[in-house]
Formats: sequence, C-alpha cells, structure tokens
Amino acid sequence: NGGAPLGYEVFRSPGPYDEVSTEPDVTCMAMFDDGCAGSSTPCEPRPPTGAPLATGCSLVGLVPGAEYRFRVRAINMFGPGPLSDEAVLVAGAGPVARVPE
Repeated sequence: NGGAPLGYEVFRSPGPYDEVSTEPDVTCMAMFDDGCAGSSTPCEPRPPTGAPLATGCSLVGLVPGAEYRFRVRAINMFGPGPLSDEAVLVAGAGPVARVPE
C-alpha cells in the first residue's frame, strides 16, 4: 500500500502441530520508535528512516523435533498489511549447558 515500514508482527502456533494463532506473539514483534512513545506533552514524531531491524526472536518451551507454524505481517502508517504465507519450522534442540571441566 505504499506506506513507509514501521514494524512487524509474528503470529505462531501455540503448541506443536497447532494452527497459527490469530493474536500476534508479543515476545516477537518490533515497532519503529518515532520519539514520542510515552511522551506526556505534544510531540512531533520523527519520520521513519527505515524499518526496525529484525534481529530474531528466541522462543522457549518448544518441543524438539515438533513442527510449529509461523506467519508474519508488516505494519506501516496505514496499518497492518496482509499476513505472509504460512511457514512450517521444526524446533531444534536448545543450547546444551555443560559443567566446566
């Protein structure tokens, strides 16, 4: 729709082999900071100079070897865009903590 990107939201299945949730995962989203968030006085928002950097999301409590489903959508000044196609990912084993020798 031609608007500057302001953020993104990730939607995922809540458990192994479940359908994708209709609510975004609040632990995996980003919004551009316009400099006015939390301001108690009138503020002139800064124009976006680029999309928030997607540095990744860490999800805990996933079952290794189980399939999880994800969808993503961008948000711009006109609101959220359409959801992406569904991606199915298999959870891997998490980092292994080892006792130092």
